Amino acid sequence: MYKKKDYVSDLVSSLNKDEKRQFTLLYGESFKGEAPPLFYQLYSVYENDKSELPKNKLTIVATSITSAKRRLYHNLLRTLRDMNENSSTDIFIQNKLTNVELLYNHRLPEQSVLELNKAYSEAQKFEKFGLMLQLLEWEKRLNIVLPTPTRSLSEIKKEEREILKKFSQQLDMETMYSHILELKREIGYAKGKDKRRVENATIKSVLMPKESECLSNNARFYRHYIYSIYYWMTFNHKEAYTHSRQLIEYDQHNIQPNDYIHGIFQHITSSVCMGLFADTLNGISLAEAFTSQYRLNQSLHFSSILFAYHVNYKMIVLNYMGEQRQLKDFVQKVELRLRDSGKTIPAESLQIILANLMVSYMGLDLHDKAVETRKRLLDLKKKISIRLDILTDVYFFQIFILMQEKSYELIKPAAESALRFFRKNDDAQKVFEVEMPIALLLARPHNYEDKKVLSMLLVKCRKIVVEYIAKLKGTIQFQEHYTRYVIWFNAIDQGIPFHQAARDWYKEFKKTD
Repeated sequence: MYKKKDYVSDLVSSLNKDEKRQFTLLYGESFKGEAPPLFYQLYSVYENDKSELPKNKLTIVATSITSAKRRLYHNLLRTLRDMNENSSTDIFIQNKLTNVELLYNHRLPEQSVLELNKAYSEAQKFEKFGLMLQLLEWEKRLNIVLPTPTRSLSEIKKEEREILKKFSQQLDMETMYSHILELKREIGYAKGKDKRRVENATIKSVLMPKESECLSNNARFYRHYIYSIYYWMTFNHKEAYTHSRQLIEYDQHNIQPNDYIHGIFQHITSSVCMGLFADTLNGISLAEAFTSQYRLNQSLHFSSILFAYHVNYKMIVLNYMGEQRQLKDFVQKVELRLRDSGKTIPAESLQIILANLMVSYMGLDLHDKAVETRKRLLDLKKKISIRLDILTDVYFFQIFILMQEKSYELIKPAAESALRFFRKNDDAQKVFEVEMPIALLLARPHNYEDKKVLSMLLVKCRKIVVEYIAKLKGTIQFQEHYTRYVIWFNAIDQGIPFHQAARDWYKEFKKTD
C-alpha cells in the first residue's frame, strides 16, 4: 500500500482544522504525561509537514513504522466517519446497517429493527434500491430471532420483487442513456438514416417506457435525459428544452452526481439552442457550483469536461451577441488553458473546443487563426474519429472564409472538395440538406468581383439556410449551428465585420424572443 505513495501523508494533508482538532481530542489528549503511541507520534510528524520520519523523533524502532502507519490511517478514517455520520444519505444508511449488525450480534434484535427501519425509510426516500434489498435481507434474518416477526416472509418477498422491477427498469434506462451518449459523440446531429438509427435505439425501443410507466424518479430522470438528447440531435430544440428543464429538479434523488451534472450540461445545451443566452450563462455557474459541492473537481478528467462546456457555450453566446471585446478576452484565456493543459482535455471535448474556436476567430476577424484552427481539426482527424457534424463544418466553413477574404479563385475548388466529402455518405442528400445545395451552387464558376453576382449568390445561400430552419419543428427561427451562417452571409454581403452583423441580429432576435 505504501511502496509507491504515502497515502497517510496525503490523508493528513487533506484534513481541515475541525477534523485535525477532533483527531487530537480523541487520540492526543489522553496521553498527557506519558509517551503517546507511535501512530500519534507519526501524526505529529506528518502534521509538521515532514516528508521523512526522523528516527530521533520516534520512541520505537523504525521496523514498527509500517504497522503504525496502518493504525494511524485506520484511526484517521474512524475520526472522519464519526464526524460525517449524517453528512450524506449513503453514509447514514451504511452506519445504520453497521448498527443493525452490531446490535444483532449483542442479542438485541428489537433494537436492530429500530435502526433498520430508520435506514430503510431513508433508502426508500432516495431510491437506493441496492441498499433497500440489503436491508430486506437483514429484516428476514432478524425475523428468525424476534419474538414477533415484523411481517410475513411473503410480504417481504413481494416487496423485493417490486424493488427489483424498479431497479431493473432503472438499469435499462441507464444503458439506453449510455448508448445515446455514444451516438451523440459519434455523429452529433442526426439526419436521414442516422435519425432512424437513434430513434430505434432510444425513444422507439421496446425498453422505453411511457412517462406514466416509469416506476421511479431515477427512471423518469433518465427518460427526460434520453429524450432531451434525442430532440437535440434531431433539431427539435423546443422539445429538447422541455425535457432538459426537468433534469435540474432531480438533485434530491438517487442520481449519480456525474449524471446529474451532465443533466445540467444538457440543459445548458438546450438553452443556447433556444437562444436563451442568459439561461446558458446561469447554467454554467450552476454547473460549476455543483461540481465544487460534490467534489467532482478533484477529477482532472471531469474538470476538463466542465472546462469544455464552459468555454464552448460562452464562446457561442458572446459570438452571437456580437460582444467582440468580451469574446476576445475570453478566447485569450481559452488559448492559455489549451497551451498549458490541452493534453489533459479528452479528445471528444477538444474537437468541440477547436470547432468553436474556429468560429470565434472568424467573429473576431482573426481569419489567419481561424484557418490555422481548421487545419488543427484536420490534423486531429488523423489521430481520432471526428464527430460528423464538426467535420462537415470544417469543409463548409472553408468556402465562406475564402469568400470573406476575397480569395474568390479558391471558392470553386473548396466547394468541390466539400462535395467530395459529402458524397462519401450514402444518405448525403438528407444528411447534408443545407450544405450540399450551397456547395453545388458555389462549385460552379461565378464572377465574384461583380457585387451584384456576389449579393445574388449570398441571397440564395441565405434562403436555403433560412428555409431549412423554418421547417424544423422545434425552433424559434433560430438554430445554433446554422443561424451563424445567416449572420455571416449578411456580414459578407454588407461588407461589415461579423460581430457588427451579429450585434444587429441579436437586437432584432431579442425583440422576437
